[in-house]
Amino acid sequence: MELSTGEISRIKTLENGTQVSTPLTIQIISNIQPFGNQTGGALRYRCMASDGEQSIVMVLPMHLTPLVDEQKICRFTVLKIVRYNFTKKARPNEAPMAFIIVSEAEIVGTATEKLGNPEKSGAGAPAQQSYQPPQQSFQQAPAQQQPQQQQSYQPPQSFQQQPQQQQSYGNSSFMSRVADTKPNVYGSGMAPVHTGSAPILHPIKDLNPYHSRWTIRARVTQKTAIKSWNKPNSQGRLFSVNLLDDSGEIRATAFTQQVDRLFPMLEAGKVYYISNAQVKMARQQFSTLNNQYELTFDDSTIVEQCQETTGVPQEQYEFVPLANLMKYEKGAIVDVLCVVRSVEDVVEITPKNG
Repeated sequence: MELSTGEISRIKTLENGTQVSTPLTIQIISNIQPFGNQTGGALRYRCMASDGEQSIVMVLPMHLTPLVDEQKICRFTVLKIVRYNFTKKARPNEAPMAFIIVSEAEIVGTATEKLGNPEKSGAGAPAQQSYQPPQQSFQQAPAQQQPQQQQSYQPPQSFQQQPQQQQSYGNSSFMSRVADTKPNVYGSGMAPVHTGSAPILHPIKDLNPYHSRWTIRARVTQKTAIKSWNKPNSQGRLFSVNLLDDSGEIRATAFTQQVDRLFPMLEAGKVYYISNAQVKMARQQFSTLNNQYELTFDDSTIVEQCQETTGVPQEQYEFVPLANLMKYEKGAIVDVLCVVRSVEDVVEITPKNG
């Protein structure tokens, strides 16, 4: 199968919003993930696609969703894109992120491996060349040229043991297949400290899938360890954090390619400015928070440490009177404030189910 080599580089020079009808043959090189929330409609998917030289984020059309669900379109599938729109998503202090939103496509076939050796996605070659710190001198640069956070950061114990954990995924992880093209800043340490004037803030309680331009200031109240999954059609890693401001709480999750970048940045107890994450319907089986939505971090998500923490609560409680506990279903999580009047000795019990 032959790809349209060099076409993605040309596409990235187009104007934002350009509609293209020239056929393009590219290969899916990452796991396919749900894209946004289509309430009352068909689910759409997105992935990384390659022409053998460069890669770009691709949003698949709704009519291909059944083929994704049936695994007829999966990682390493080659598609002939008939019509698509080119889009650039602006990112503060960074080059815009490039997307193609597909309107019409056909399946060419599915290869057994990645074709060619594509570079990472972005707005084009100039954007990638704008940040190329030397591998050896990066750690030896004068103190005034390095952020203070990177000098003082010590990787947690679990991160020092990550190479053994990553071996279990082989080459199935998208990050492991393009690790040589990732900037060194990924996984390099603590979040950069926000400088300049404070951004316009959006309350957590008002976040929804229909409003994409927002910035929240929130405290990390809980952070999970890195977990992994291995299913027939996907493998990867994830971790989650609970974010709190004075309006409410929301759960945020980073998947495979974002774990290395964001896990060392986010620390429990600290306050951050966060923007450009995806807002989705919450999966209540994984969250105990009182919020119908949750966040998913992606390549465009911006995390900056906030030094001004006034007004950001440490915790949030919704206390329930003991007399009202009978109104809640079994397994419900509630907050209670009470006085312990007595403590009994530990006794052994044998449950009915053994």
